[in-house]
This record gives sequence, C-alpha cells and structure tokens, in this order.
Amino acid sequence: MTGHFCPRSLHIGGLPAIAAVTLSLTAGVLAPVFAQQAPVQRTVLLTVTDPAHRFVTGLDQSVFEVAEGGAKREITRFSAAGEPTAIAVVSDTPLADLSAQAPNELTQARTVPEAVRQLMASSTPRKALIVTTSGGASGSVPGGIYALRVDAADASKAVVEVANQYMLIFASPDGTGADGALEVRVKQPGNPAPMKVNLWR
Repeated sequence: MTGHFCPRSLHIGGLPAIAAVTLSLTAGVLAPVFAQQAPVQRTVLLTVTDPAHRFVTGLDQSVFEVAEGGAKREITRFSAAGEPTAIAVVSDTPLADLSAQAPNELTQARTVPEAVRQLMASSTPRKALIVTTSGGASGSVPGGIYALRVDAADASKAVVEVANQYMLIFASPDGTGADGALEVRVKQPGNPAPMKVNLWR
C-alpha cells in the first residue's frame, strides 16, 4: 500500500503555524538573512595629456583619485603608462608597419580568435586587443585582455594611445559595477600646465 503525505495546518493559539511564523518575522523575532554582494572589481583605462595634447607619462599611483557615484574608492592595483604591453591588431587587410609607434610587442591578425591566441601565448602580463571595423569582429575575449574597436584609419593612433595608458583597478563595494558614475582626477599641486584625464570606456 502506497502512503500519501497530506500536509495539515498546525494550530498555535488558534492561528495556523505558518501565520505565527509570519507574525514572528514581522515583529523582528526572526531576522531574515541576506547574502552580502561581493564587490565588483572595476578596471579603468585612461591617458593623461597636457594642454598641448601630449601624453604625460611617469605619474605614480599616489597622484590619482577615483570616485564612483561621488564616493571615493581605493585603488587596489595600478599599471603605469609605458609599461610593456602585448598588442594585437585585428584587420582583414594588411596595415602599415606599426612597430615604430610604440616599444611594445605588436602583432597583426585577421580574426579575433587568432589575435587572442597570439596574446595568450605572450609572456607580457599586460595585453590589449584592437579590432578595426573591417576586421573579424566575432569571438570571445578572455578576462585580462582589454579590447577596443576603432576605424582602420585610426589603428596607428590607437596603438600609440594603448602604449600610453594608465590602468587603475578598484573595488566597487556596493556592486554597481560599470553602472556607477565614475570620475578620475589627477592631483596637480603647483603645476602651471593643467593635465587632462581621458577615460577609455
């Protein structure tokens, strides 16, 4: 004989048990437990230029301030402009020689997967992928490789800018991630030529 479980309402003081538990929660006797949301690690790529639009390099982490939604954030990782970078340019047509544009490891590929394989084989920790509008745009990009899309005519300019980028990483404790308003400032005590921060989104 097969048994069937038939739930019954257990009454406590004239009220069903489920109602009693609901009342206890409402009264705060049993506090609900919510899992804390882990901080989101945000990466900011930027260049710094002077009034003559020349790249400013040689700045250290201490001169940068990051704010998200008006709240100051602590920079947890910093990569200075000019650090060695493995750069792969994706284009379906050969581009002019870009090797003289920056002292970095530079390769060209016809598709994103091919470019990713070249970058993953590189021992250089910092990696960037530049995809031209005419290049093979499909393909996933692993974490740690920073990708951007440009017109083919701007490939040389993009290589130069990538070579002069600063990279800042900070934790967004409220989990807003990329949705939070972001501001990066450069301390300029006594500097007669104000510097401009150019964020890469």
